[in-house]
Amino acid sequence: MEEDNTRKIALGALFIAATVVATKIQVPVPAYRIYFNLSEAVIYIAALYMGARTGAIAGALGAGLAELIGAYSFWTPITVVIKGVEGFVVGHLSKDGTLGSSIKAVIVGAIIMIIGYALAVWLIVGWVAVPAEIGIDIAQTGICALIAIPVSRRLKKAKF
Repeated sequence: MEEDNTRKIALGALFIAATVVATKIQVPVPAYRIYFNLSEAVIYIAALYMGARTGAIAGALGAGLAELIGAYSFWTPITVVIKGVEGFVVGHLSKDGTLGSSIKAVIVGAIIMIIGYALAVWLIVGWVAVPAEIGIDIAQTGICALIAIPVSRRLKKAKF
């Protein structure tokens, strides 16, 4: 029992750290002061592999810490909420572990992320930046889903 808890804590910490790194690997879109990153891949893997709690923690703490130490620190509270909810929902909706539930969970998580950041950008920057934000977020969540679903399924098969 204690060994299992230690494993969960260690993996959770690794997912937080990996989310920070994936968030910091950024492809900027300078005209709109936004960027593309791979944070969703790690958040989705954490949620699909370990569940809602780890998905939420990896999303909130990992992406939040990345924002806090980066050039976009004013986004930290927004990111903590959006990415935390996203990770929790993905983990919760994929509880049965089937491919279908994983795909559905990631789609719902992506929608949460896209709507959350679109609303935040609208409130902070204005409507003019919302279409670019939505476009980047669709690409980001889509690419990250294509990475996360097969990786999380392989981790489960390997019983890592």
